[in-house]
Amino acid sequence: IGMIEYFDECFSSGDSFNIGEQRFSVDQTRVVQPDVGSVGSTGCIRTDTGVYISYPKEKLEELPVDTSDSYDGVDRPAWEPEFGEGEFMGRVVENLDRKVGELCSSHLPKPSEGEHSLFDEHTMSKVYTVSVPVTTGYEYTFLVSKWEFEYTVRSEVHRKWLQTLLETGMGETNSLGFGFVNIIEGDSL
Repeated sequence: IGMIEYFDECFSSGDSFNIGEQRFSVDQTRVVQPDVGSVGSTGCIRTDTGVYISYPKEKLEELPVDTSDSYDGVDRPAWEPEFGEGEFMGRVVENLDRKVGELCSSHLPKPSEGEHSLFDEHTMSKVYTVSVPVTTGYEYTFLVSKWEFEYTVRSEVHRKWLQTLLETGMGETNSLGFGFVNIIEGDSL
């Protein structure tokens, strides 16, 4: 049994509980199992929290823009619109390659090995910074972006890649809440 199913079994409508001094009440519970759909399905995935894409300093030197003054004293620079959307998508695919390699069966090819792009269309809606406490007394400011991605499920392998993205999040530091994605429209809804 997974963690979500466990919590669903533990709580019912009307239950109350405390986390520290904070009191919470349960209105309702339900287990949601989003799915990108079967082969041939179309849909749109939206990032409901910003996507964080870091850049190692040595990779910055490969970019077609001058970043020499941008990141003095910063350990992990992030993707910026000046780097180009192609650069963003390339880093998203690299990150998904790692997740597919870690979480899926070893015979599943990685997204970077695919013949086609992951999405049919993509649109960035905004770029912003958010400060997150990473330890007591210390906050880190992340540069993140929000997107919408239209897709057509082209094969069973492509479906597994999209489903992995939906279940794990897009980009990096998903454990801090970045890169949360939802299906906002599609045949599978």
